[in-house]
Amino acid sequence: MKRIFTLLAVAMMAITAFAQGDVKTYTLNGGKDVSNPVGFFTHGDKFNFNAKFKDAEYDGISFSNGLKMEGATTIMFTSTVKGDLIIVQSTWSANTIKLDGTELSVDDAEAGTGCRIYSIPGLEAGEHTIGRGSGESGLFYIKLTYTEADNTPSLAISPKNIKLFCMPGATESSTTITVTGKNLPDGTYPFTQPNLAGLAFDPAAITVSGGEVEQEVTVYYSSTDDVALGTEPISLDINGTIATANLTYSSRSTLIEQKAVSEAKVWDWTQLTETVELGDATMPFTKNDTFVLANLDNQIKFPEDFDAACIKLTNTVYPSRSKKFQNGTIGILTTVDGVLSVNFSDTGSTVGDNDVERYLAINGSVDLIIDGQSGTQRVYSKRDGSSDPKEVTDIAVKAGDITINGAQLSDDGSQSDTPIVVTKVTFTPKDINQGMVPTGIVEVAAQTTSTNAIYNLAGQKVNAQYKGVVVKNGQKLLQK
Repeated sequence: MKRIFTLLAVAMMAITAFAQGDVKTYTLNGGKDVSNPVGFFTHGDKFNFNAKFKDAEYDGISFSNGLKMEGATTIMFTSTVKGDLIIVQSTWSANTIKLDGTELSVDDAEAGTGCRIYSIPGLEAGEHTIGRGSGESGLFYIKLTYTEADNTPSLAISPKNIKLFCMPGATESSTTITVTGKNLPDGTYPFTQPNLAGLAFDPAAITVSGGEVEQEVTVYYSSTDDVALGTEPISLDINGTIATANLTYSSRSTLIEQKAVSEAKVWDWTQLTETVELGDATMPFTKNDTFVLANLDNQIKFPEDFDAACIKLTNTVYPSRSKKFQNGTIGILTTVDGVLSVNFSDTGSTVGDNDVERYLAINGSVDLIIDGQSGTQRVYSKRDGSSDPKEVTDIAVKAGDITINGAQLSDDGSQSDTPIVVTKVTFTPKDINQGMVPTGIVEVAAQTTSTNAIYNLAGQKVNAQYKGVVVKNGQKLLQK
């Protein structure tokens, strides 16, 4: 019987038993339409999609986005039986792909609609890896049809890693796991679970009927106490056939509040390797929440010099996306004036956005005072290579709440929020009219005032070409 299970979150690898004629497919269509048999196909850390791999059709599926096969991109699967493998690749380039370290010849592929189709009959049982060959290419689809039967008992819990976190206002967290198995004795079998107060399974046991099980189970965790971050195994044992998963949990009775900044700080997202997406139902926050980043210290490893308690996030999707912040607003509260430096770029989301100019906005404005220059400047990034990425230094900011996000300008001059990627933010206390803010008691050297210095009414140093009221030698003058 042909079975295709749809799973949006790719599960960890499991060895699964198959009947002759079973089919496993993996649809790679921009992460928006990904089908993957439970616990079968897995991938490495490098797993990005790109819309330049598009306009293809195969097996009744239209592809508008494909998996970008980079040097570190791999897809792995394991089977105990022999089968016929099909791999569908984009025709965007003539670069090859590899199967188990061996390049597949483009000349041997069948031409399809916007794609090339590799057929590998009689693939032996075992562990297999698909990776990049001669260069970057796109991958759309994988199909494996089993040509032999296998009566080996199998059992899997998917996903293999479960995360449940409780917070004030969200004192119960839940997620759904799927248990699958074949060639098992009929009966009802309970989970073996850690001794953790507030943890429950619904149902508490799974049922095998006709030698098979495919059952969803909801895992609940409820707590109003402070519970340190921990990881414990959960398991099922059916007559010696064992499936396991790892549960990571924590609970916080009070939220960490934002800490004000009064000294130099650097927040370097390139030090954060974890990817945390707020669309995940197990997350304590949603993308519509405003929260202090330090409240995710149970999921993100913050270095000592990354003071996450000073960062407040709003409308974000990825507070940490493997060495970058993406989509949303960064908020900082300062008690002194100073200057910001921001490293940012376009999100690189779709090819159609190549011409979009994504501006850096501070406190909702794209008009920035940079490096003490007279007037304001606007800085944008876009994917055509002319200005991506950008490092903007010495942006003057007044004490108080400071926001950092992206903005897009319409032809009529109207402004709207747009996603950007931020990799680094630096705040330096500074009297934005005169110089550095003192941070302690120091010996002050005598200074002489230049009689040639000219300032505008905002206290910014200007030159002789500036038009308007200026201050020179303590007197107001009209400079024409």
